[in-house]
Amino acid sequence: MEEADPNRLREVQIQRLARMAEIAYENSMDQKLTMKMREGWHQRYTNTVLALNQLLKDSQYKDYEKRLRVLEESGKIPRRTVWTMRVVKNRVRCTRLLPGTKSYPRYPGSRDG
Repeated sequence: MEEADPNRLREVQIQRLARMAEIAYENSMDQKLTMKMREGWHQRYTNTVLALNQLLKDSQYKDYEKRLRVLEESGKIPRRTVWTMRVVKNRVRCTRLLPGTKSYPRYPGSRDG
């Protein structure tokens, strides 16, 4: 049995979510439906778009990782850059530590560092 291509599966999922978002938006704007039904469709539209955006961000991040790996292997950029993740107030922050630094850069306007 042939293994499924992850890129193809992702594309199918993106198309499906885009179509679902389109249907939900059309129904949320349908004046023939009751307000309660339209609110339900609007909530479905919002949730679908959030899922679609997350899927697109993940896809874009994977593409960036591939390009970065190719550049590192070709020697055009050094491999010294390290990406770290930390959770601050229930949000994940990605930070790039440069060679020779020991701590995270300060974020203007934040109290946590």
